[in-house]
Amino acid sequence: MEGWKRVLRLQGSSRGPFVQVDETAVVASWMDGGNKMVKLLDGQVFEVVQTVDIPAPPAPEGGKIKFKSSDGVEFEMDRVAARKSPTIMFPVKSSRTGSIPIVEVKSRILEKVLDYCYKHVPSQHRGFSR
Repeated sequence: MEGWKRVLRLQGSSRGPFVQVDETAVVASWMDGGNKMVKLLDGQVFEVVQTVDIPAPPAPEGGKIKFKSSDGVEFEMDRVAARKSPTIMFPVKSSRTGSIPIVEVKSRILEKVLDYCYKHVPSQHRGFSR
């Protein structure tokens, strides 16, 4: 839904406090004995207790965003293009300024990911700089 985002209320296996996350942080989901389970970007696994749609805050539409590879190389590209990759989508949505570190991804791989992003956006957003 336009203008809304889905938030998941999660509980870890230790039955500790609930965690609330944006659904863009989920990399996998499955059913386990009647319970919906999710794996987040950081590798943690949680049980979904509740799913809620809430009004989304306005995201910056245009502008540039910087990424920093694990070997220290910085790349700058359009936010619109950066949102085309699930790998970097979550950090882009949550970041307003600064350089976003992309951990465990070397510059030659990050460059290919960014090329992929630009191939899937309108031509006015193409091109990135190192």
